[in-house]
Amino acid sequence: MLDESRMKEGADGVIRTLRFIYASMVVGNLVFLGVAAMLKGQLAQPGVEQQTPILLGALGVLGVGCVAGYSVVERMALARLAHVQLGSVESELLGSEVLAAYRQVALVGAALIDWPVLLAVVIYLLTGSGIALGAALLAVGLLVSRIPSRERLERFAARSREQP
Repeated sequence: MLDESRMKEGADGVIRTLRFIYASMVVGNLVFLGVAAMLKGQLAQPGVEQQTPILLGALGVLGVGCVAGYSVVERMALARLAHVQLGSVESELLGSEVLAAYRQVALVGAALIDWPVLLAVVIYLLTGSGIALGAALLAVGLLVSRIPSRERLERFAARSREQP
């Protein structure tokens, strides 16, 4: 049988842990950005300005690849949950599967946002590009906007039930 209070405690613990991870990533990225702002241009080598468009192109490719990767991971998790729902009558098992899938998607999503942030900060550090700085700040904002919550978990669970 489903033990609602135990399920809620498990979900709250997972969300609390994920929030800590996200907060650590945000703070780490902001510190890295601060250090890069202080050192901006000091590490630049002669001729790096000509490389800026190539580096920004690489950042764009990485960003698009990360968005596509996240989409695939999320769809796979939702499809796996739909399969579990079809084969399971035990609500507790289904609840733990949803929680595990949500944790996976949240962690992979954070990592896929973090990679372009790090590359953007390195590009900013080396070139002083305002575009790279803007991309890094935008991605950190995206990371903040995706901080896990009970509401996000509930929406994810609802989406898993809507899968064909």
